[in-house]
Amino acid sequence: MQEFPNQGYDPDVIAELRDECRQQGKTFVYTDEEEDFENDDVDDDEPRQFAQVMFVGKDAAGKEVIYDAMICTLRLHHGSIVFEQAVEEVKKMFPGYKLPEERQPGYKFDASKEQEVEETMADIIAEKEETESVKVREEVTVSDDVDPDEIGLELDAYLNVEEINDEVISTFIEQFNSNTLKLDPTMYSFISEDEEED
Repeated sequence: MQEFPNQGYDPDVIAELRDECRQQGKTFVYTDEEEDFENDDVDDDEPRQFAQVMFVGKDAAGKEVIYDAMICTLRLHHGSIVFEQAVEEVKKMFPGYKLPEERQPGYKFDASKEQEVEETMADIIAEKEETESVKVREEVTVSDDVDPDEIGLELDAYLNVEEINDEVISTFIEQFNSNTLKLDPTMYSFISEDEEED
């Protein structure tokens, strides 16, 4: 039996994915995580900011492989970085504070300070956006580490588009696989959409 770095290099697994793509009339399939996201309490009128998909391509050595890709808008990428930086600053200002999803049973923090923490976080985010201290550009990264327990190679793509839809994903995959992908080198900064509406 031939050994592969992981299942994403197995021709049988690749053939299965190709068949699934063919059945759906696309060059990719959405992964389970994306389906969960779509079923979330998200406003259907809101443009989709990211998608997780799998597609067949070639690795740096020219071997056929499955890519497990997260494709997201530059706006969402920028917002994520701004939020992460704001969280770090808030944690320094309020020792012991943890985000709700980080809290373990027995978590203790002065509940009377929760409102102050939220307001401080909002102020930090607004300041970072107004001063454009965080800038991002289009980028594609492929993981160098091949995890034997995963399928294929992890790929992250940050694209300067308004939304992530089938057309954007198909175009990205076509250009990525044909080595014709041209990334915009311009550095961008964004303001939260709720701020823009004020």
